[in-house]
Amino acid sequence: MRGQLNEAELEVDSEKASYKQRLEVLQQQEELIEDEEEQEQKEEDARRAKREASERTKREEEARMAESLLPDSEV
Repeated sequence: MRGQLNEAELEVDSEKASYKQRLEVLQQQEELIEDEEEQEQKEEDARRAKREASERTKREEEARMAESLLPDSEV
């Protein structure tokens, strides 16, 4: 993503650019930033889901282990 941001910056020489060109570059940069934020959020959500699944699996394993240690009369 950062490469695209630099490309957008290079497309326009700020002294020669019209306001319309500058606006277009700023809009492109804004879109890239939004895309990057969205991707980061998806990655964070995936990490959180993986962590929660791992914790759930660990709790289930601990519960099975604890249950297996109980005498048959208490199960």
